[in-house]
Amino acid sequence: DNAIVCDTGGTPFEVSVVRDGRITTTRDTWLGRRDTGHIVAVSSVDTRSIGSGGGSIAWLDAGGLLRVGPESAGADPGPACNGRGGMRPTLTDAAAVLGYLRPDCFLDGRMTLDVEAARRVLCPLAQRLGLPVEEAAQAVLSVAHHNMVTAIEDITVREGIDPRESVLLAGGGAGGLAATAIADSLGCRRVLVPPTAGALSAAGTQLCDIVMEFSSSRFADLTQFDLDAVNRMLEELESDAQAFAEHLRKRGLTEFTFERFAEARYAHQVWELETPLAMSRFDSPEDIARLEEAFHCVHERVYGFFDRAQTVECPYWKLRLRARIRKPDLAVTPVEHHAPARAGRAYFDGHGWVEITIL
Repeated sequence: DNAIVCDTGGTPFEVSVVRDGRITTTRDTWLGRRDTGHIVAVSSVDTRSIGSGGGSIAWLDAGGLLRVGPESAGADPGPACNGRGGMRPTLTDAAAVLGYLRPDCFLDGRMTLDVEAARRVLCPLAQRLGLPVEEAAQAVLSVAHHNMVTAIEDITVREGIDPRESVLLAGGGAGGLAATAIADSLGCRRVLVPPTAGALSAAGTQLCDIVMEFSSSRFADLTQFDLDAVNRMLEELESDAQAFAEHLRKRGLTEFTFERFAEARYAHQVWELETPLAMSRFDSPEDIARLEEAFHCVHERVYGFFDRAQTVECPYWKLRLRARIRKPDLAVTPVEHHAPARAGRAYFDGHGWVEITIL
């Protein structure tokens, strides 16, 4: 029920999570760097992004520490191994030097990688580190993987999700390169690489349901709860959602679900937590108690504690409409190897060059 979804592309590494079978959303979305950019108070899929993609440049800072990203070589000139004149070492160059990319089969043979060019741009970095080229390339990958693990921990461990109880889904063009190292660091026992991994975000856009959110700002103190005022506000949200559903019905959509939430907090807290509502309206003090208990559970999951002596406030309410889109058959099919297995060599930390079988 819990999945860590990674998308490793050319420039960014992005991660989001599925908790209890549900995609997590947030209103704490930033344009630019967190806490220094601009916050957007609109609900969106909770996604964290760092500059650790395939084109991320490896460099040494003023203290001599190895860094990877956030600057990227982009697509032009791109990594040196692309053969377009790239002069700075990237994550892709390190993977090519270690034998993790097949130079004659890149893009299904439409592009040949220049491994020697990758070695040339890594040599100055290796000399400054005092390491052989292969060990320097391995160090570049290790730093990048550490950055990725930190981003994943930020959206899982800090939000009350145990990565060891989650499946790691590896997407993006470079997803397979980092998946096992990330899973090993996090303690994930299962890694899923879908057939659409290289175009994971595009495939998700085609398959995802239509979601529309309706919200209202109406402060409510659960110790002085105005049943009539809150119910009127919830009815208005319901009316708006039903009107939008009718618009979608005219386009042939017939399956809808409605989820209701309160943005709740303890009195004087700065941040609210999305708390599910088990009812469409409040009819009794018992319903208010159910909301309060649901918030305590969410607070404990995220922060590790709850306080029933505290007053709970709900400044914000929302209703989420989901229109189901027909999905293709996702039954598991056996893997077919259209090309015969062949021998190769790759470099692994602690083992050096190893003879491998390539499928």
